[in-house]
Amino acid sequence: MVAQTAFGIPFACAKRFAELTEPAADAPDGASVSIEWRDIPARLDHPTGQESWWQTTHDAYLLHVPGVAGFHVTAGTIAVQPEGGADDAAVRLYLFGSVMGALLHLRDRLPLHGSAVHLPRQDAAAIFTGMSTAGKSTLAAALAGRGYGLMADDIAALDPHPDGILLQPGLAQSKLWRRALEFLALDADEGRLVRPDKYALRMPVAPSPARVAFVYELQLGDAVTRTEIVGMEKLRLLDRQTFRRNYVPGFGRSGAHLQRLAALARQVRACRITRPHGETMTVDAIIDLLERDWAG
Repeated sequence: MVAQTAFGIPFACAKRFAELTEPAADAPDGASVSIEWRDIPARLDHPTGQESWWQTTHDAYLLHVPGVAGFHVTAGTIAVQPEGGADDAAVRLYLFGSVMGALLHLRDRLPLHGSAVHLPRQDAAAIFTGMSTAGKSTLAAALAGRGYGLMADDIAALDPHPDGILLQPGLAQSKLWRRALEFLALDADEGRLVRPDKYALRMPVAPSPARVAFVYELQLGDAVTRTEIVGMEKLRLLDRQTFRRNYVPGFGRSGAHLQRLAALARQVRACRITRPHGETMTVDAIIDLLERDWAG
């Protein structure tokens, strides 16, 4: 088994994954989650939540993706059963997407659907959320090119801690559309195709967790604007941007989830940023706005 890590979780893997990072030299031995290739059950007993492809109980998650693989998840194991002839890239797409989201919920982490960077002056983290194509990954990758360490792409895993809620370093990759790669002067040939015209590039992630200070929701609009979000609207934003929020009731964690959202809402400053649709060049304008925010 190969020792790797992500989201502050040590993994023992059946094979080495580019999406995960190597553990630090002073990391304690042993893994808290194993990733194994083996047979999985066809269904869960007495499911508490389910849709066409997945089921939950309070301590397990089962996902069957037709033509790709089945996945069985507990707080300590991920079992993967690929279907015959399944594409490895497709298996990994689900393994490091929905499956990781389920694992984080089962381990009482708060996963947000977003990308994130480290702010060195504050020793803090800023998270960018929003719908698909809002520009989360592009913005985080552009900031990484300006010296802000990448901390997460697509899944930002938050960990309650005595010093506050910390963002744990995420997957060592950034998934970008070809037009974003061209804007950022990155080579698509160095990545792997994960869907038509979208590539996953290996990216180094910041090695240590950081306290979350800012959450930004990106939206499409007519111009680059910034609006402060406060009160219950901030709580609703964080709930809306929870990664795989629909799993929470089946895991029996609705109350704990609300408590974590409330703690995060008290800790962070939240804003909504709009940008014109299709205007990649507005990234520079957004970064100027963000840097004024962080300087203040």
